[in-house]
Amino acid sequence: MNNLYREGKFIGDTDSTAHALHIAITAFLDRENSEDAQTAINDFRVVAGEDREIAEIVINQYPLASCVDGEAIRQAFLDECNDVWRNDSPASSGRQARHYLTTNDFTATANHGPGYVIKGLLSKRSYAVMYGAPGEGKTFVALDIAYAVAQNRDWFGHKTRGGIVLYVPFEGGGGVIKRVQALIKTYGHAPQFRVIENPDYNLRERSGREAFGSDMAAALGKEKPVLIVLDTLARSLKGGDENSAKDIGALNDAVGALIENTGACVVVIHHSGKNKDAGARGSSALLGAVDTEIQIDGNRIISSKQRDIDLAAPIGFKLTPVIVGTDDDGDELTSCVVESEAIDSRKHWKPTGRVLDAWNALCEVSPNNAPISSPEWRAAFARKAYPVEEPATGALKKAYQRAVKCLAEAGWVIETNVGWQRPLTGGVAAEKLA
Repeated sequence: MNNLYREGKFIGDTDSTAHALHIAITAFLDRENSEDAQTAINDFRVVAGEDREIAEIVINQYPLASCVDGEAIRQAFLDECNDVWRNDSPASSGRQARHYLTTNDFTATANHGPGYVIKGLLSKRSYAVMYGAPGEGKTFVALDIAYAVAQNRDWFGHKTRGGIVLYVPFEGGGGVIKRVQALIKTYGHAPQFRVIENPDYNLRERSGREAFGSDMAAALGKEKPVLIVLDTLARSLKGGDENSAKDIGALNDAVGALIENTGACVVVIHHSGKNKDAGARGSSALLGAVDTEIQIDGNRIISSKQRDIDLAAPIGFKLTPVIVGTDDDGDELTSCVVESEAIDSRKHWKPTGRVLDAWNALCEVSPNNAPISSPEWRAAFARKAYPVEEPATGALKKAYQRAVKCLAEAGWVIETNVGWQRPLTGGVAAEKLA
């Protein structure tokens, strides 16, 4: 096999593998389109199997020296074959054989599950999307989560299992710098928190994924991150279309590879559409792939999808300003950190129909928010809800009671020992709705 060619003529007919490799290379060189080339490469991989020694001898001795760009063609073929081996060959890629489990062994794995990064919210080896409209604070929330995990610190009452966190600011690091400065001032340094500088990885393409993996290996060595945050989905596509199932599918594949190789939870920051109640914008291929969906809306962190764990209760938060330095003119530079705040249900529910009539009746009868009795409120409700003709006493009573119950459960009204009134917000009672 050390001299497959003599005077430019192939003499390896006695070796069927070498002969088949010769045919595959010839097909590659004679290709008319990329599909023919890929077929030739696949044929090459099939006949070569894992005997790379034979394959490389054939490639290296193929008589291209007299051809224009002959060496470049040989190298191109070798590179493409290496891609085939790396991605399709179990032995060359280091892939571990899958076990065939009995029912007892298989079901026993469910007793522990993959574990959590943030208990009740983010699991290890999972794919999550965090989305919201512009200005809702989703990047602040994502950074706060990432920083808490990096410090192995409880987050909003949820336990964490910390470790290395990779934050990938595809949208540029300028704004992120001040936000991290605010986190440092509030919580101190977090050595496990790493920000990738100027990420240019196109995760839709193999070359981008390999570059990401190579940089990660160089920076972390044998250590693995527990959490990876991609900010944002649109920028990570590098010109791809978020409405395209093909492009989102390619991103999903990239995230899947990250999870497979690191065991991390990968969180992608995304935007909601024009109708924020319709969920994250773009192709439905995203929602179908993710394990966890988190919406940031109206100072609430809402777990709207969990594949394997119970939905977490909504979490209220507020953005608190933090001074992080001064500019060249001596003016303060500020950013914000996320702090816990009780959810004000009044901000997220609006009365309608007879409930709205009851609310407006209360506001009209008591514009200064002085407590009023239930009979007084019911009479005002009757005038507002039934201006032409009141229903029977029983029907009026039921309609009034249902309306008051809805307002009370939503926190829009409170009952004191002297009557009903509106709760104060910032020292001012809520007013009548238009």
